[in-house]
Amino acid sequence: MQTFKNFRKEQSELIGEISFGARIKKAKAMAIQAMKPSNMKKKLRNMLKPLSIDDALKKGAKKARMGVMQKILGKGKSLAGLAMGQKEKLEKKADQKIKSMGAKYKGMVKKMAKVVKKKHQERMADMKDKKMADNKDV
Repeated sequence: MQTFKNFRKEQSELIGEISFGARIKKAKAMAIQAMKPSNMKKKLRNMLKPLSIDDALKKGAKKARMGVMQKILGKGKSLAGLAMGQKEKLEKKADQKIKSMGAKYKGMVKKMAKVVKKKHQERMADMKDKKMADNKDV
């Protein structure tokens, strides 16, 4: 299993240590890219495929990290409503908290990976059922 430290290192190697503004700019570009028909077809095709263990662990790690961040922030507050500087500070605090959690965090990641995989399987089954129903009408 991949540790969070290795995960963050891999992510930083892929995108480099870029500033928060550059991350937002990249997110906007990716949002535009996601709306293209070719990418939408790829996304639908991938939704019909089972989720690999590695992908489930990556998504589980992301979900677990967001959970830690939300716990630090508090129940009534939204992550989306924070300013850039506040988000950076929150990410640093979350990274420190994750380091101190140790094996507990790894267990959290595994648990979240199971949840993500189960949710994906349910979504995949629903999409296949819908696809079958559409083909019967024709």
